[in-house]
Amino acid sequence: MQATIELWKRGERMKYSEEELDQLFWKCDGRCPHCGKTIVRASYRRPTEAGAWDVERETGRAACLECSQPKAATGRVLLSKRI
Repeated sequence: MQATIELWKRGERMKYSEEELDQLFWKCDGRCPHCGKTIVRASYRRPTEAGAWDVERETGRAACLECSQPKAATGRVLLSKRI
């Protein structure tokens, strides 16, 4: 998992095997670690489906899209204000 975080810090996107996604999903017991919302294993990276989730860049944990996406958007807004 540390290698995954290092890849993201360099701006590279990590691809996960089905087994790795299963491990990430079950490690959080099917719930977002931030808000407790139920996430669905089959909804990985499917924003139009209920229970959609992704892997957080910062922590390498599974989290619902509502909790994981705003962090990235905030970073982009802050960066655009500096430029």
